[in-house]
Amino acid sequence: MMRTYHFETVISRSGTITLPSRINHLSKHRVILTLVDLEAPYFLEATNLLSQITEAYCQTFESDLDIVEIYENREKSDSRNIVFD
Repeated sequence: MMRTYHFETVISRSGTITLPSRINHLSKHRVILTLVDLEAPYFLEATNLLSQITEAYCQTFESDLDIVEIYENREKSDSRNIVFD
């Protein structure tokens, strides 16, 4: 019989991985371990890119656009039209 367990942990400085107590019965069992590094550089780069895009968007100021007015007009309209050309 084969069972699959999924958990998240932190590897200690000594390289030790502590198993949750609910699966401590696995001592001396033969297991296959697959590691997924959640702090891989590509993940951090994607997060930083999203932060940069969000920050740039927040800095955009369009004096001729009134967001409140745009949404009020959308609420009054029953049809779906192109808002921006």
